[in-house]
Amino acid sequence: MRQSEILKLQWSDVDLQTGFVRLKASMTKTDEARSVRLLPEVTAMLCETPRALHTQQVFLSATNKPIPYWTTYVQKTWKQSLEKAGIEGACFRDLQHDFVTRAMRSGNASHVVMKQVGHKTDSMLRRYQLGDKRDLLELQIDSSVAPQRQEKG
Repeated sequence: MRQSEILKLQWSDVDLQTGFVRLKASMTKTDEARSVRLLPEVTAMLCETPRALHTQQVFLSATNKPIPYWTTYVQKTWKQSLEKAGIEGACFRDLQHDFVTRAMRSGNASHVVMKQVGHKTDSMLRRYQLGDKRDLLELQIDSSVAPQRQEKG
């Protein structure tokens, strides 16, 4: 999910029984509603998250106030979390790149991954899919196929 989608998330959007978040069209960048499947670990974390009586917002600041946008408080919390995890130089968008890459490497159909992350085109999905040495090692090359020569003429 995008930063803004997460920060706008309300408990009424979260279905802990099925492990889905249902985003309203007004919450998404593309103005289209979509359902997002949660990892079991995220569902478990949300089950343990206390609900505030004064708001429906899922994620609150340390002072129990809704976080309307990516504030300096959120940036500071993000950086502290990265340091605690021993991760250097990551930005929030890297999470989406990582998810797309892992989902595609796991053999999921591209249209399913696109639906999960809210991408409308294959080109956008490819932009978020990272390639590295592992991908090159899986590259299939048939050495029995002779290269085609172009005739000059």
